[in-house]
Amino acid sequence: MANWLYNLLHGKLPGQGFLGRSSTGSGAAELLTQAQARGLIGVNYQTSFDNLDLVSGVLTVTHNLGVQYPTGVAIYDNNNKKIGLPDDIEGVSESVMEIDLSSFGTITGTWTVSITI
Repeated sequence: MANWLYNLLHGKLPGQGFLGRSSTGSGAAELLTQAQARGLIGVNYQTSFDNLDLVSGVLTVTHNLGVQYPTGVAIYDNNNKKIGLPDDIEGVSESVMEIDLSSFGTITGTWTVSITI
């Protein structure tokens, strides 16, 4: 079983410690509900950007999700195609990340970045 699934089933999420169990039950569904209520998972930030938003090929994203290392970053080009990995992703703080797209050169049209925790 994947570590993240084991931890979820046993009430643990990265950086959050033990979620606790209520006297009414302790199933995975309850833990998932607790995690969602605390805003620990299922949170998404999405924004669009174009070449003018890049500084030396780097996109600075202020997501305010409260985590320095989100679990997912997806980038879609102007044709709504998911690109491969960016050159680098740096978690600057719990609300800001920098995504290096310099190897993509001048990007055309409007792209989208989606960040999930």
